[in-house]
Amino acid sequence: MDTFSIVKPTRVSWEAFKDFRLQALWDEPQAFSSSYNVEKNAPGKFWQDRLKNSKEGKRSWMVFAKYGEKLVGMVGAYQTPDDSKNKEANMVAMFVAKDARRKGVAKLLTTSLFEELQNAQLQKVKTCVNIDQLAALHLYKALGFAKVSEHSLLFGDGKTHTVYLMEKLLT
Repeated sequence: MDTFSIVKPTRVSWEAFKDFRLQALWDEPQAFSSSYNVEKNAPGKFWQDRLKNSKEGKRSWMVFAKYGEKLVGMVGAYQTPDDSKNKEANMVAMFVAKDARRKGVAKLLTTSLFEELQNAQLQKVKTCVNIDQLAALHLYKALGFAKVSEHSLLFGDGKTHTVYLMEKLLT
């Protein structure tokens, strides 16, 4: 049986984060609002700052999954000023490498992220999911997310997709 570990951003180098994020954008452009072409030439400081913000865990969080020393998954969350007032966060950047899928990694990542958010005294997590991402929809429903609304959003593949805004109470 495969053994995966959940690690905080303090245990991930910015170079490994950059490489893994770019892999995610390349492999699943229809799942991200950014694109590989937009982020591939971002300077090191961009990646360092993103990781630094999530290390502080104030209005930005990330958790990663590793198999040995190899990154195989990630998920993050952030807050807008309104989210902060409402004790909510937006879950983003969910990605599991193809060779680690269907092994419980996504569930480990999300439950670890939920713990981080609860420790920050947050009460609700929201996410937008492309309705073509059937595995993600199934996971989020199984985790207790409920559909709140439906709208269209431009994704990293350059196409507009229908998305569900989904929410989950953390308390």
